[in-house]
Amino acid sequence: SLTNFDTERLRIIVEEGGVPIVSNQVSYSLVDTRPGEAMAAYAATKGVKLLCYGTVLGGLLSDKYLGVPEPRGRGQLNTASLGKYKQFVDAWGGWALLQELLVACRAIADKHSVAGAPPLTIANVAVRWVIQQPAVGGAIVGLLGVAGNKLPTFSGPELVKQLECGSEKAMTM
Repeated sequence: SLTNFDTERLRIIVEEGGVPIVSNQVSYSLVDTRPGEAMAAYAATKGVKLLCYGTVLGGLLSDKYLGVPEPRGRGQLNTASLGKYKQFVDAWGGWALLQELLVACRAIADKHSVAGAPPLTIANVAVRWVIQQPAVGGAIVGLLGVAGNKLPTFSGPELVKQLECGSEKAMTM
């Protein structure tokens, strides 16, 4: 298993080094879709699974941040993860664009919530989107400050289509 290897280094290790690799841990989210480019295609051809972290951006992809003013400074971004992932959001397109994405995720969660069951959350939708991507073997999710941990059962092209706004503005860092 590897952590944070880019596609070219992964290729070198697999093809030139002859090392059997089963997984590569990478950042992957509705905002940071870099692994969905060359990495996923290559990994799929070699049987390498992507283990994804950052799927809820330290909590920024959650109901807690829907409709709230942009957080500023350490007082409002009080964990290292929030500070790190806020930089991802800024590079991706900013707080206003994140709010559009949160609204879209909230609508999807509402549409797929089932009466009598705990309501789905924005974080549920964000994680579900990641684990549906090619070559993804799993999502690593920290639940500090994120309410709910039920994974929704909806899937397929409908979810991808409804979240296209994220792929159009994906980071290319």
